[in-house]
Parts: sequence; C-alpha cells; structure tokens
Amino acid sequence: MRRLTLSLALIAAVSALPASSQEVPSPPLSEVGSDLVFSALDHQLVLPAPQWWSAGQAPITERFDVKVTADTRQALVEVSPLETEDQDIVALFAARLTLEPQRSLREYRRTVMLSYAQLCQPDLTGFFQLSADDGETLAPLGFVCGLFADRLPSLAGLGEIVIMTFRQSDQGVAVVYEEWMGPAFDPGNISTWPVSAETVELRADALASRVQLLLAGD
Repeated sequence: MRRLTLSLALIAAVSALPASSQEVPSPPLSEVGSDLVFSALDHQLVLPAPQWWSAGQAPITERFDVKVTADTRQALVEVSPLETEDQDIVALFAARLTLEPQRSLREYRRTVMLSYAQLCQPDLTGFFQLSADDGETLAPLGFVCGLFADRLPSLAGLGEIVIMTFRQSDQGVAVVYEEWMGPAFDPGNISTWPVSAETVELRADALASRVQLLLAGD
C-alpha cells in the first residue's frame, strides 16, 4: 500500500467564483452501466459511481439524495446515500463544471485548494497526492481537515476527508470530488480518519482513470 504523506500548510482564503444569476433547467444525471453521466452546459461529465452506489431499476432520486443546481456558467451535482452503515459518517459524491475556456487547470486547482483550506482549523489542514502530476494531467488531490473552523458552528466537532480530480475541455473546467465527514480527528494519524486509507486510494485511482469531461457531440 502506498504511504499517504501529508503536507500541512496555512493557506490564505479566496472568494468563491461568482456565478451567473440566471437559472437554467436542471441538468440530468443518468446511469450508464457502472458510471454516472452528468449532462450540463454542452458537456458530458462521465463519473465513476461512488463506492456506496448500487445500480438499479428505480430512479436515482428514489435510491439516493440527488441535488442539482445550474445557471448559464456553472452546474453542480451532489449525490449522497440516504443512509450509511456508520451513522456518524456523512458521505458525498459531487461534481462542479464551470465555463472558463481561458483558465489554467493548475490555477483552478489552486483556487479550489484555497477555498477548502479556509473551512478548516489552520493547524489541522493538509493536502496530499498519491502520485505526481504528469505534465498537464493533474493527479488526484486529497484534502484533510481534522476540525472545521470555529466560524462554522453548524460543523462544530466535525472534520472531513476529500479526494478530488480535475478535468478541462476547450470550454470549461471541472472538479469531481468525494467527501467523508465525521467526528474530529488527527490529520497525521490515518487510523483516526473517517474513511480508510484503502478506500481513499481506490477512489483516487477510480477518479484518475475514469473521469472524462467531453464536449457534447464528441
């Protein structure tokens, strides 16, 4: 098993990207074999189904909690199980697509990292990669938050692990991420995390190998 190495850092916060105020019809999320396909903003975002996903004949919304929001510039889909084996753990699988044809994917990743870091206690915040970037192909990124910031009272006493990957087309950028939230923990002690290192590694591999961002018609 590869070793998860944390790089703890104090990072300044940045503002969230502004979104258009004009809403658009809710983009569809569909099942295609063992994958999910999010069709939005003239793109198709192909996603590996999360670990707790089970394919079935009933509509997705009857088996999972699915939330979709979109405007003329951004689209977000969030999927979570209706219940988990461990009721102390909250799982979420999500993807955000933003139309920014001129944006560097590395700069977008940097913005996402800064946005995540501002949610957490500075001395309990870490990012990690299980492999190195390969040119313009960015490796999946992990985020560890042992305890959320005091300014977030609704998340008091909680922390989270996030694994995310980034993709780019000629017209936009996307981040796909899976989160596990649970009681506060020690970021430097993997045994205290709300999810096992094995699961994190498997999800990182799935995101790296199976996420695709395609322009409609490609």
